[in-house]
Amino acid sequence: MPRYVRPKAPASLEAAIDAFGGNHAKVAVLGFLAEKGPATAAEVADGTGLGRPTVKAHLYQLADAGVVVADPARALPLEDRTGRRVKYSVVTDELRRHYEALGRSFGLVE
Repeated sequence: MPRYVRPKAPASLEAAIDAFGGNHAKVAVLGFLAEKGPATAAEVADGTGLGRPTVKAHLYQLADAGVVVADPARALPLEDRTGRRVKYSVVTDELRRHYEALGRSFGLVE
């Protein structure tokens, strides 16, 4: 896998870049959830036209970045999640924080 140059940036900007990912598929997943509300990975895949494995990978990354939350949480033991459909939703305050960090880096937000 190629390595990309990462210029030094404030931690808040790094977190924002990780949250949005610079990836069209990740942004599509995030946009779908922001617009439609809580949804399963299958619903997101159907709504975005992306493959389920791609959607799941991005949902996990977005959850790790703190901008998406899973219900039930992946941290629960498997026996507590078995038979339950996982719904993902946007953590609006966290998403807004990352969005503002990007805006500040461009000089658009003070």
